[in-house]
Amino acid sequence: MIAYHAIAGVSGGRTSAMMAYGLPESVLCFQNTGREARKTYDFIARLEQDLGRPIVRLEFRAPARGEPPVQATFEIVEHEHLSRRGEPFIDLLECIRTYRAEHKSLGPVAPWARSRICTAYLKIRTQRKFCASLGWGHQRDYTEYTGLRFDEPERVAKMRERNDRLDTDERAPLYEAGVTKDDVLRFWATKPFDLEVPEHMGNCTGCFLKDERDLATALMEEETDAPWWIDIEEKYAPMRRGRPSYRQVLAEAPERLKIREAIARGEAYTVDLPKRRVRLIVAQELAARAPFSCECDAAKADDFDVQLELSF
Repeated sequence: MIAYHAIAGVSGGRTSAMMAYGLPESVLCFQNTGREARKTYDFIARLEQDLGRPIVRLEFRAPARGEPPVQATFEIVEHEHLSRRGEPFIDLLECIRTYRAEHKSLGPVAPWARSRICTAYLKIRTQRKFCASLGWGHQRDYTEYTGLRFDEPERVAKMRERNDRLDTDERAPLYEAGVTKDDVLRFWATKPFDLEVPEHMGNCTGCFLKDERDLATALMEEETDAPWWIDIEEKYAPMRRGRPSYRQVLAEAPERLKIREAIARGEAYTVDLPKRRVRLIVAQELAARAPFSCECDAAKADDFDVQLELSF
């Protein structure tokens, strides 16, 4: 029995998972898009077992055809029944498409870097609908714990600004404890299990926020299901605006791999791509890879209010 109303979102990343150990009185939840990496689902299951307490698994459920996505509901799903082929993701896009079509709006949309509607609806709104179902009332009436570290001060500042502006109670316990990324990695080095997804890949298999180098690697893996991502982008709207599409990144991937291997061996390469693309790919391959920060991991800390208030 919890002493007060508090919830902690567990994204499937190491930071929010570490946070869960320090919040014994909070409800823990994981919102599934259906496109997380297989090992992310495995990690959530191991985490639940090690904590000895449940992690509530939630999925977005679309409203009736033509209704706005803000009318969506959710379902609590057992681990073995979690969607694994992007069904919640597609349901959201179909919901938006039919609503906009019936209201003579601008047509289909899809998430992209400046409008992360997948995170806004599949993650944030789904969690808050769940809290409402518990009778917790307005967001000011309960605490939302967010996996932000001490080395993410800008996000914490946004979170605190929004608390003041919207009268909410979001907190970042790891930030308050001075926990950094290195601390998180040391913590998991002491555990008998760990997230086995490479850090630069993030949890969502084909996330549009990945850089081209990592996305090309991901799209060549069977688990990513490249045709699914290509179909979504071509059916609804570009998800990589201003950057090569999923189809192009996948088509160029074999040639990119030749370049990558040649650079590693210090050898010359000959590839069947335009010179401009070759130059760009070489620059990408030579650049130091920055760890990919899953945007869903600290989503509520970013300014989603505008998206949530103005969208649909």
